[in-house]
Amino acid sequence: MSVMPDHWIRQMATDHAMIEPFVGSQKRDGIISYGLSSYGYDARVS
Repeated sequence: MSVMPDHWIRQMATDHAMIEPFVGSQKRDGIISYGLSSYGYDARVS
């Protein structure tokens, strides 16, 4: 699969629960960012 644009990621996350929990915008808490960006999704792992 290639890199997908943000509108595709948002649609798949909201319509098909592709990402749970989904954060619709990029958040930067200190050094690590997470959430939707223009061509990707930064994930948090714990």
